[in-house]
Amino acid sequence: MTLSNSSNLKRRLTDALPQLTFSNASFALAVVTAVMLFAAFMHLHLITSYPPGLDPDAAHDGLDVLKLLRHGVWPFYITINSNADPLFIYTAASTTQLLGERILSLRLPSALYSLLGFAMTYTCLVELGYDSFDRSTRRQIAILAVAILAAAQVIALINRMGLRFSTQMVFQMAAIWGLARAVRTGHRGLWLAAGLLAGLTQYTYPSARVLPLLLFLVLFLRLPKQWWKDKTFFAGLGLYAAAVVVALLPQII
Repeated sequence: MTLSNSSNLKRRLTDALPQLTFSNASFALAVVTAVMLFAAFMHLHLITSYPPGLDPDAAHDGLDVLKLLRHGVWPFYITINSNADPLFIYTAASTTQLLGERILSLRLPSALYSLLGFAMTYTCLVELGYDSFDRSTRRQIAILAVAILAAAQVIALINRMGLRFSTQMVFQMAAIWGLARAVRTGHRGLWLAAGLLAGLTQYTYPSARVLPLLLFLVLFLRLPKQWWKDKTFFAGLGLYAAAVVVALLPQII
């Protein structure tokens, strides 16, 4: 290789390097996609055989699903086995209708909800760091967090067991993201969406009952300057509260 060719190659590499940073949306998306594909492998590979059998809690959820399907009664709130949270039961009932009465029908929605939770965690963390870090740093922090979750064997094992709590992460992260973004942008549609998402978290798992405390913290930390004079902020907050109430009406009634 001549000196001229070596210089040209070095120049091309130098020109290309700025594109291989997290400031570049395409590069960040490629890295996130690779991490999510690895997470999908960890959650879906041999999903029907590992772990062997059904956990007792998963078996109870399976009984709830079968009772719904066999008796043709679809209550909005599940009372069988004290499972008050309908989201996972309804999803598993749908997959059971599609795939039949098998372990996969319980474990597949559990794994898919968990994977969606990872993706939403990335989106949420990028938004939460908006005022504290530049775009590249926010993406790096979010990808690192998701990569740790994806590589954790214990998390993958639990997430593929067919348990109800798997629905919680994606909706909680979406609710936090929606609130943080609504406060930042003031968009009315986001205020409504954030309120609906916050309400929907209460249909995932009992531990979601403490989520409002975290949402209050997010709201407090993201308050706009001189918020007490901001009519747009209070209008958005009213829309948020109304959307939460609408989402929770089945519980209230």
